[in-house]
Amino acid sequence: MNKATLRTRFRDMEYNRPADRIASASRAVYEKLIGLAIFQKAQTIGAYLSLPSEIQTADIIHACWEQGSTVCVPYYIPERKYYGMSRLDPAATVRAGKAKVREPEQPEPVDPATLDLILVPALAFDRSGVRLGHGGGHYDRLLAGVRGFRLGLAFHEQIVDVLPREPHDMCVQAILTEQQVIEVPS
Repeated sequence: MNKATLRTRFRDMEYNRPADRIASASRAVYEKLIGLAIFQKAQTIGAYLSLPSEIQTADIIHACWEQGSTVCVPYYIPERKYYGMSRLDPAATVRAGKAKVREPEQPEPVDPATLDLILVPALAFDRSGVRLGHGGGHYDRLLAGVRGFRLGLAFHEQIVDVLPREPHDMCVQAILTEQQVIEVPS
């Protein structure tokens, strides 16, 4: 299948995901994540402010702050047409940005190369770390600047054997679902 067809399929799944499924899977992902050494050692963590149908990140972000890690989240830079990373403090005010993605109202830019770990959302991932995003390549451009570990967060049903890959697509190094940690072959 091509990317457009796959996006339609996974968006339908996303829009029809029950709230109790989102809550239980998000809790299981959270519990697995905070037990990972890569998370516990990370000083600067890239997260995302989750949409209602994604793995929820509020508890993850609070766990980052509790362990003393700096939290950064994407924010859209319209004049450059891509996402940058902004520091997110507990008292920060957020607003709906591009495509309703929440972002800091007053971004504090952070170089993505300084992230030790970045948590990555997607419509789907394959077992080799290929990510299917919403289209436009915005997140791929952001991930291109990340030198830290790229960890996909997903529901089990978002994992497929193979996705189409283009040269600009940035892969994750592992994927965490409510059921397992999928280590991507290097």
